[in-house]
Amino acid sequence: MQILGVRSSTEEVWYAILEFNGDKARFVNAVEENRLTFPASAKNPEEKIYWLYQELDRVLSLYTEIERIALKMAEHHPGGQKNADREIAYYDSVILLVAAQRRKTVSVKRYTSIGTNSSRVKTLAEEITGLTEYNWAAKLADAVAVAWSEREKIT
Repeated sequence: MQILGVRSSTEEVWYAILEFNGDKARFVNAVEENRLTFPASAKNPEEKIYWLYQELDRVLSLYTEIERIALKMAEHHPGGQKNADREIAYYDSVILLVAAQRRKTVSVKRYTSIGTNSSRVKTLAEEITGLTEYNWAAKLADAVAVAWSEREKIT
């Protein structure tokens, strides 16, 4: 069984599909597509939302063994970028909508419920699956870590 871990940002949505065999995880899409970068032609959130909806639907059509989705929510800090936080919330909502349409259970988590923090997440993800050959970034590590945190909930 597989878990889709997702982490949104204003420029792209990172995702990791982990397949579990006991305490071991295989990063299914490590050498394939692991981020959805919003097209340059999408100038406003409405266009990005529509595009993301289509892309997430495509991903879930390709990976039919995904049993559940784990969403790493953005951490909101006092005095942070309020417009960026709001935009990320839009994209997280698209993830929730697509999951509901496909009848996938979703868990939304912060670092505290994953058992890590922003300074340690890359190390944790590397321990879980190793590095990807390309696109290795903290947001991809977030996607790996949040998927890993859901491993005990799959059947």
